[in-house]
Amino acid sequence: MNTKFSLNFVGIVSLPLSLLYAITPFYLFSASDLVSALGGALAFCLMLYITLRLSGMSEANSPHTTTLLWEFIFLFAAAFYFLYPNRLSIDFFTSTRIRSDMATTTELAAQMFWRQGLNPYTQIVAPSTILTTMQGFHYGPTTFLLYFLCAFIPITGLTMTNLFFVLVSLISVFYLGSFQLSDGKKDWIGGLGAAIFLLVIPQFLYESFARAAPDIFPTALLLLALIGIKNKSWLFVGLMIGSAISAKWSPGAFMAVLLLRKDLPFRYWLGLGIGLVPIIFCLAWDHQAFIENSLIMHILKPPDPTSLRPLIIPQLQWIFKIIPIVVLFSVWNTFRRSPLTIQEIVPRFLTILVVFEICFTEIHANHLVWFAPFYTLVIAWNRRASGRVLVEALGFG
Repeated sequence: MNTKFSLNFVGIVSLPLSLLYAITPFYLFSASDLVSALGGALAFCLMLYITLRLSGMSEANSPHTTTLLWEFIFLFAAAFYFLYPNRLSIDFFTSTRIRSDMATTTELAAQMFWRQGLNPYTQIVAPSTILTTMQGFHYGPTTFLLYFLCAFIPITGLTMTNLFFVLVSLISVFYLGSFQLSDGKKDWIGGLGAAIFLLVIPQFLYESFARAAPDIFPTALLLLALIGIKNKSWLFVGLMIGSAISAKWSPGAFMAVLLLRKDLPFRYWLGLGIGLVPIIFCLAWDHQAFIENSLIMHILKPPDPTSLRPLIIPQLQWIFKIIPIVVLFSVWNTFRRSPLTIQEIVPRFLTILVVFEICFTEIHANHLVWFAPFYTLVIAWNRRASGRVLVEALGFG
C-alpha cells in the first residue's frame, strides 16, 4: 500500500484504538468482580504490556494527514457515549451506602484532629480483629490535614475535596498530554484525548465519588510534580512528591526513588523535606503509634482473596517480596542514565506500580485511581502508535 493511504489509515484508526487500549484493562478488572486474583493481575499485566509496547514506538507520532475535525468528533462522541449512561446524579456524589473504608476512616481522623485535637494514630479509627494493636489511622497525615472539610461538613466535605483533586488531575493530564513526543510542540488533541480517556475509565469517577476514596489526592500531587519537572520547577517538584508520600506511602515513594540521581538541584531536596514535615510532626507526637499504624500494619496484614499470594504455597511467598525490590532497582538503574523527561518517567513509574500492585497483599479497585492518569498519558502520547501497530499487522505499511 502507498504511504499516503497508510498515513490516512493510521490517522483514522488511531483514536478508536487508543480508546480501546485505554479502557480495556480497567473493564477487565471490573469483570473479575474483585473475587478473582488472577483476573485482577491479568488486567494489570495487560496495562503493563500496552504501556511498554506503545512506549517503544514513539516514532509513530510522525506528521499525519488526519483532520482535527475527525478527532474532535470522535473524542466528544466517546465522552458522551461513556459518560451519559452513568447519570452522574447527586446521589452518585453523596450516597454513603457504598463508601470505602478509607473514606470513613479519613473523615473520622479529620474530625478527631481538627475538632478534638486528638492524634488519629493513637485512637481507634480502623477497628480490626486481626491487628488489634494497630487500630489507628492507617494512612499519612497530609490526608486528614488536607481533608479538613470532612471535620465540619460530613460526607459532602470529602466529596468536595475529591472533586477539587479530580479537576486538578484532569487539567494536569490535559496539560501534560498536549506535548508531542518528537519535538515537544503543543498537541491539544493529545491533551484532550488524555483527559477524556481518563474520564471514561469507570473506576476513576466511581472510586473518587461513589466510593469516596481519597486516593485521588496523592495521584493529583504526583501529576503536579510532573508539570514541575516539565517546567524545571524543582522546589515545587520536591514539595509535591514529599506531600504525596506524607499522604500515602505509595505511590509517592516510588516516584521519589525513581528520581534519585546526583544531578538534581538542591531546591528539589528542600521541597521534598518540606513536603515530609507532616510525617516528622507525627513522629514527634507519637512515633510508635505513627510507625505501627501507617507503615508496619501494611507490612504485617495478611493477604486477602484479591491477592495472588494465597495461590502460592507459604514456602514460596517470599518471592512476592523480592520481585518488586528487584524490579524497582532495575528500573531505577536504567533510568538514572536516561534524560529526565516526563515521557521517560511515566512508563517506568507505571512499570514499578504494576509490579508492586500484583505482588501486594491486596489488589483493590481504589488503587486503579493511581494508575489511570499516568496510563492515559502514555496512550495519548503514543496514540499514533496504536494505528501503526494495526497498519503493520495488516501489511499496509
